[in-house]
Amino acid sequence: MNRPSEQPSFVELPNIPGLSTTNSAEKELIKEFQDFDRNKIKYTIETKSGELKVGPIDPKKPYYDFITKIQGKNEYQLNPKLPKEVKIPLRKSRRETIEDK
Repeated sequence: MNRPSEQPSFVELPNIPGLSTTNSAEKELIKEFQDFDRNKIKYTIETKSGELKVGPIDPKKPYYDFITKIQGKNEYQLNPKLPKEVKIPLRKSRRETIEDK
């Protein structure tokens, strides 16, 4: 128990809203785009759907779905409607890197 003048101590870090979804989103991006520029795009995982969203770092710009389903198939692809402001900082995916070798 803490005295009134003491700061509470934590065994674990406190749960900061949005931090866990941002860390999860970064891990998902790193799986496919290992060298993406973290200073030029923002990313998060939508809490309701669990989908990865990305966007330009500008706070006025919206987030976009990172992955979309291919119509008529049970397959997914990188969202073709991502703006250049997002595609350029992503750089090469791990699949493109393998093809180059």
